[in-house]
Amino acid sequence: MLLGNSINNLKEILNIVISLIDQVSIIHGFGFENIDISANNIVWDGKKTYLIDLDSLHPKGQISYNKTIGFWINNMKKNSNYIRDYQRIFFVFSFLFANQNMFFL
Repeated sequence: MLLGNSINNLKEILNIVISLIDQVSIIHGFGFENIDISANNIVWDGKKTYLIDLDSLHPKGQISYNKTIGFWINNMKKNSNYIRDYQRIFFVFSFLFANQNMFFL
C-alpha cells in the first residue's frame, strides 16, 4: 500500500524510516542517487518499504534536477544528491509523523 493513509503509530513510522534508509543505502551502494523520495513513491507492506518511480535515478555525481517538488527546500540546492536523498527521508518521516499526530488532536 502507498504511504499516507494507512500508518497509525509511531513504531510503524520508525520502521518505515529505517527500511527507507536501508533501501537508499543499497541504491547508493550500486552507484546511483537522486531518488524521488516522497510518500507517493513508497510502498509499505507492513515489514519493508519499496521505492517505486525510480526514473530519476542516475550515476553518483551527475548533475540533475529535483523531481520531488512538494518536498523541495531551496537550501537543499547546495547539497549533493547523495545528501538530498537522506534529507528526503526526513521529509517523509515528518509527513508521516504529522499525519499520525493529527489523530490525537
